[in-house]
Amino acid sequence: MKAAGGMTVRVVVGRCKVDLKDITLLRLFLLKLVEKLGLTAVSNGRGGRCEAKIYPGGGVSAIRILKESHAAIHTWPEEDAADVVVHSCRPINCSVIEFHCLDDLGAGEILRRSSM
Repeated sequence: MKAAGGMTVRVVVGRCKVDLKDITLLRLFLLKLVEKLGLTAVSNGRGGRCEAKIYPGGGVSAIRILKESHAAIHTWPEEDAADVVVHSCRPINCSVIEFHCLDDLGAGEILRRSSM
């Protein structure tokens, strides 16, 4: 969905090699992604606010609040898959998100990508 002056990018990846149940790893993934995109995490004194929840079965949803909006990751460990969504009031470089998923999640494939 495109809001006035906003942009949303979604990248779904598969065959991830990292532990997709590891909240600490996923929080760090979002922090590094935000830095690589040149966006600004809302600070809570520890590198930005990031909420995360583990669901029955091990899937995780984590969201990092940004001055520009938010970045989120949702995982399906049983399928070695993750869905990364970034919404920003500024333009976003989609290839940075794709590379970060391939590199830091050890993803073997991009299953879906979209930008609006």
